[in-house]
Amino acid sequence: MALKKDGERVKVKKYPIDRHNFQIDTAIEQCEDEYSDVCDIYNTIACCLSDRSFDYCLAHEYTDTYIKDINPIKFDPQKYKENNCKIFNLRVNNKIKRLPKYQRYDIDKIKEIEEEVNRLFYSTDIKPDKQEFLKRVLPYIYASDYYDALNYYNIEKDCIAYSSEKHGDNRSTHKIGYHTEYKVNDDIYITIKTNFCYGNSTYFCVIVSYKGIEILPYSIWVNYYYAGYSLLLKNTRSFLRTRNSWHHCMDFLANFINSAIDNPESFIHNEVMQEVNGLLLGLEKIFNLNETNFEDKIIIQKHSEDNRYIGIIGVRHANESDEEEYRIAPKEISMIYRMEKISGALRFLDNLRKFNDIYNDITDAINRIIDMNQKIYPEIESAIPPVENEIKELNIELSPLNRRLNNCETSYKKLQAKLDKNIQNITDNDRIKAITEFFDKKYHFKELGEEIKNLNNKISIIKQKIYKRERFVYRLNEYKNLIIKYAKPSVKSNSIE
Repeated sequence: MALKKDGERVKVKKYPIDRHNFQIDTAIEQCEDEYSDVCDIYNTIACCLSDRSFDYCLAHEYTDTYIKDINPIKFDPQKYKENNCKIFNLRVNNKIKRLPKYQRYDIDKIKEIEEEVNRLFYSTDIKPDKQEFLKRVLPYIYASDYYDALNYYNIEKDCIAYSSEKHGDNRSTHKIGYHTEYKVNDDIYITIKTNFCYGNSTYFCVIVSYKGIEILPYSIWVNYYYAGYSLLLKNTRSFLRTRNSWHHCMDFLANFINSAIDNPESFIHNEVMQEVNGLLLGLEKIFNLNETNFEDKIIIQKHSEDNRYIGIIGVRHANESDEEEYRIAPKEISMIYRMEKISGALRFLDNLRKFNDIYNDITDAINRIIDMNQKIYPEIESAIPPVENEIKELNIELSPLNRRLNNCETSYKKLQAKLDKNIQNITDNDRIKAITEFFDKKYHFKELGEEIKNLNNKISIIKQKIYKRERFVYRLNEYKNLIIKYAKPSVKSNSIE
């Protein structure tokens, strides 16, 4: 798929790849044919091979990792045949040597051995060799055909963008994947960035900028239960890292560019304001959320669809784990969600203020976001001390348990060393058992071990509670600091509406 100029506009065009289907089909048939070997497959596909390497990720998923370039196929038919002949003869000779002397020169018996070795040799060596060879050559043929299509249609020069199969690797400066930029007009730039086959660091995104300002998908922040803000601050669109996403990518670019060409100022204004208004509408609803209607939001969101963002990564609706957390602590989860979304929206203000110089109507949205944050600031401040007190109480509860555990473990180690010393030179199992039972009766050794186990369980539960409460306070402080940085709340802030 490619994006191509069409007069003043652009269009999505599909270019056919002239595949070597005859050679591929024949090679696959030969792989299943017991009368063929690797040399036959090589002779079939030799016309498709060259000395060129390809930095493509064909034969891989876009999220695979540590892949290599598709390199030339190195194969010497003569050497392969000679090696197979040596192995075959060695196996035949070994079987003949095991025959009684009177059979070693029996032509029929030798022929029978050769046929047996040949059958085994095919199943254990030749067939696996063919399968492995085919596994190597097919991606090379596909890569070569893909490369030939790029050159035949002059796609890299004549097209704005195309569905690239280049893989990326941040460890190598010359393999950064597929990055391309297109200047729609003096104000609008379109950029595609991919970094396929770099594991979890793989990205597939589009960035649109207007007068040097990146257009961000602000509304995603409120349309999903979870959205990674770092991703939203970098991309206009981020697509699922699959080949099918090229359809969504090209359709988005074509619609965007054509609309921008028709009326760039009006389109960009509408595009930006659609996102801003979507963000503001979602924030208003979240601002008025309470514990009662939060549950409905989780369920409704899970089944909603957002056709504007097909395949975007880094966002998700509420899952079963989120619902379970809500069931355990509905008041806290609804509160933390509300605060996170409202305070997190402040991260967009730096970008929004750039548009404020162009579109005055963004000012009201910025002021409303700041106003909502100033109003929730007292709620965040008042939520922190009770949790900090819980942490203190949990630590007070934990302290004597830790001391008791330390004493028990010290005693246990001493008793264990004493028991080991008493039985170290004894080999009779009954005698060892008797000493151990006497030792346990005298020192309550097993009972001490059970107490240590129980103490560890209690301490683990309390530590997990402390971790969760500390994480909760950390998040509240994060929201508090965001509001202080961007909204500058007054100490005597207005009461919550």
